[in-house]
Amino acid sequence: MARIAKNPPEIVTNLPGSFRKRSNRWTWTVTLPGDNKPQTIRLKPVGADYATHDPAVAVQIAQNLWNAALAAASKDPTAGPIAFNGTVAALADAYVAYAHRRFRRGDGTETTSVGNIELAMRPLQSMMVRAESFGPLALQKVRKTWEESKLCRTTINDRVRIIQDAFKWGASQELVPRYLYDNLTTIVHLHKGASLHGATEPRKVGPVPVAHVRATEEFLTPTLKAMVSIHLLTGMRSTEVCCLKPCYIDRSNKDAWIYNVPDEANKNAHREGDEHKRRIPLVGKVQEILTPFLLRAPDAYCFTPEQSEKERNVERRKNRKTLGVDGQVWPSHLARYNLKRRGRMFAERYNKGSYRLAIRRATNKANKALERKMKKDKATAEQIAKAMMPNWHPHQLRHTAATLVRKALGSAGLDAARALLGQKDLAVAEIYAEVDQSLAIQAAKMLA
Repeated sequence: MARIAKNPPEIVTNLPGSFRKRSNRWTWTVTLPGDNKPQTIRLKPVGADYATHDPAVAVQIAQNLWNAALAAASKDPTAGPIAFNGTVAALADAYVAYAHRRFRRGDGTETTSVGNIELAMRPLQSMMVRAESFGPLALQKVRKTWEESKLCRTTINDRVRIIQDAFKWGASQELVPRYLYDNLTTIVHLHKGASLHGATEPRKVGPVPVAHVRATEEFLTPTLKAMVSIHLLTGMRSTEVCCLKPCYIDRSNKDAWIYNVPDEANKNAHREGDEHKRRIPLVGKVQEILTPFLLRAPDAYCFTPEQSEKERNVERRKNRKTLGVDGQVWPSHLARYNLKRRGRMFAERYNKGSYRLAIRRATNKANKALERKMKKDKATAEQIAKAMMPNWHPHQLRHTAATLVRKALGSAGLDAARALLGQKDLAVAEIYAEVDQSLAIQAAKMLA
């Protein structure tokens, strides 16, 4: 019997391993990066039940698998070679794999840039055409699909820039010629009102009224209520609140504790220089709110979803209407609840997404409670609709804090708000470093 070649003639690729046809469908036997033994993989397109018949599709699926495994196995931006066959899809996959290795914080976690790059590359990952054929008209066609899907204009511009950056990176790696990037940069980004296909305009983020915050707090757990109060009283960013740990707080000065923001929460951690370190003063009422949450291990997060869920269950049990003997939960009910909760895993801390979702849910509960009360008082539908709170998100608390500081401190309010929020002009950061810290403490005391 003749020996089978490593790869059949219809498979043209520089990928390692060997391709085989089994029942007229393609498989790939390979040792993926991070594995220590070979495996045979059925090359199935996304959503398909069976492996593909098409050799070109088989090679592309294999490249996707190789690049994903390479990205997962290494955090080193200079890690091994990326498989590339000259197509737009292969370039997109290669750039995504590079992004997984390149865009990481000091603690090794991926930045939000990775998710943005994946979304921008998604239309390109299905283009099985030569990269040389992708020019300005092709990019404008991709942009048109985003406009028609009602994406925000600024988001579309960001994604176009990412695609341009992907071809620039490809040129730097000698995967595609430089002129492709030069051609793509001739595209003019969408200006305000310039979209012809329905792209939406960005909504301006404004402050949330303090009355809305207080109404929402009534439907938050003690943990989330503390997060919202500290957020409003300090003007922190959402991630800075979520990443609070006792070990990050310098309590040597009783009047003004200093929260040294860790790299995982500091958006400027990648910049060099001590002026980019974020230090947030915690004074007055903030210390009072935070103190109970410091009674834990120094390296434990102050605000955790698990603790918040326990608090929510205590409140639910207190308001329960069907209780057994002596006011206790029926054993059968308790057994069922324990079975449902078995194996449930909680995140180590809140992130800006889960924090925002918790506030949205509390806002909805507040609106429903208000609606029930107004219906009981025979209010009209128009009155009820007018009284409903709009949904708000945590980042608006930062705007509210800045607005309050500027209003209270008059002419010095702008500088104090800038200092408190960490918005520094990089050209004069060194000059204003000490002044900024004193202004930040003054602003924090005013809020508290």
